[in-house]
Order: sequence, then structure tokens, then C-alpha cells
Amino acid sequence: WRILPRTHSTPLTWPSRKVALIDGTGLHQSTCAKRAQLQALCTELQSAFQDTHPYAFTTARVKWAFLTFWSRVFAVPAPVVQCPSAEVVLTECLVPYLDLFNHHCPPTIQWHATPGAIAVTVGPRVAVQEGTQLYNSYGAASTERLLLNYGFAIPQNR
Repeated sequence: WRILPRTHSTPLTWPSRKVALIDGTGLHQSTCAKRAQLQALCTELQSAFQDTHPYAFTTARVKWAFLTFWSRVFAVPAPVVQCPSAEVVLTECLVPYLDLFNHHCPPTIQWHATPGAIAVTVGPRVAVQEGTQLYNSYGAASTERLLLNYGFAIPQNR
């Protein structure tokens, strides 16, 4: 619990005056759409739990939970019954500690999830010296996606 962030700084948490600075961009459209989606989810949760937990699902709490989950989730093969013709199905999964690595291309670690198993293997991609920071890659991501989901952008990224 203590390793989770207390706050997030993405366009979803920015004040309106800051969001106005990105007006006319795809990021602005994505931010407004995601904010509306989160507000609808919050309203739905408040309605469903109004008798038992009337103050549990504030907009701020729902936004925090959403951002905490989606900024740490990995797509891994779902543990399904093995069938020779079955396609590998990916599912979102929290992988404790793997989410603590910062983004960098190229990464200095590699990770692998085995289809049909509930295990993730992490190891170095290259030889590293003790005390060197290790990096994961968040994949080929646009600046918009990085900023909206993780709260950072990479100079010269597209």
C-alpha cells in the first residue's frame, strides 16, 4: 500500500485552466472523453453503494484508483485451458514490483509471462553494474498516451 502513489499528475488530474492549454489537440479530446467516462463510473458507483458506503466513491478517489491501476497494469497471457488451436488471450494484470521500473528505450530489463501460468520472469537484457538503475519499456507509445496514462512525455517522441 505504501508503494502506491498518493497523487497522480496527468491531464486527468489537471485543473481546467491547464487542460485549456491543450485545447484543439487529440490529447484534449482524449482527456475530456476519459474524464466523462470516469464521472459516469463515479456516478454509477455512488448510486450502487449509496446505502452502505455513501462517501466511499468520490470523484477524486475513483480517479486515483483508475490512474493507479492503469499506470501499473501489464498485458499478460491469460491462464486458460490449453487447446492446440486456441489463440493466446491477453488480459490486464498487476505485477507487483515490475511496475516500479521507469520507462526507457531501450530497456535494461526484459520480462516474460508464460501462457497458462501465473508467473512473470524478470531479468537483465544487458550486463549491468551494481547500483545501476534498471528500466522497462512501456512499449511503442505516443506522447499523448504517455502523458495521459503516466504523466510524462519524452522529448522528440511522436
